[in-house]
Amino acid sequence: PGEPPPVEMTSGDQDALIRELPAVRVAYAKSAAAAAATGVARSQSHADPTVGLRGGRDQERGGRNSVPLISLEVSIPLFVRNTFKSEIDATVAEASAMRIEADGGYQLAQLRFRAAATQYGRAHDAWRRWAALSSARIDSAVNLLDKVWRAREIGTSEYLLQLKQLLAGRAAGEELRTQAWLSWLEWLDASGGWPAWLDAVAVNAPSTAATGS
Repeated sequence: PGEPPPVEMTSGDQDALIRELPAVRVAYAKSAAAAAATGVARSQSHADPTVGLRGGRDQERGGRNSVPLISLEVSIPLFVRNTFKSEIDATVAEASAMRIEADGGYQLAQLRFRAAATQYGRAHDAWRRWAALSSARIDSAVNLLDKVWRAREIGTSEYLLQLKQLLAGRAAGEELRTQAWLSWLEWLDASGGWPAWLDAVAVNAPSTAATGS
């Protein structure tokens, strides 16, 4: 593209982009897994009762009649030697650490995101101002200088001196343009916008026929 596009978005767009960054998603996925492990550890520390039901008949002594019997059994394990408290404390501590790490990673990504957006905005504006005010003037000045020199109104040394100054101004503009592109690439990396931007460039790029001998 001739120039990188401007960045305009709301705070909601920023939050959505940051949370979709691969590193941020991985950190919060690990935090969720650690929180789930805490729930599992807590459930294992609870005694699960076992309920049993038996049925049968008891033959009366000295008689032919039998008596139907039904028994209900309830078994509750008691965690005497191991209350699983240490395991629960360990999973809670790990989950807390993973959550802090995920939140810290999000905040760092947010700071980088904002810094990249600010830097790109400044670089883009500086280059656009130069392009609007100086680029066309330098081209016109170079053409005019060439005509004046060819008409022999100025000497070659004066011509080369003024041409050098004009080309230095053009080089400064190209430097501003380069800085704008470098800032744009940093913005793409900080926002995770590489795939969408490359797709857009590929769609808008003119198709060229392949030739070979």
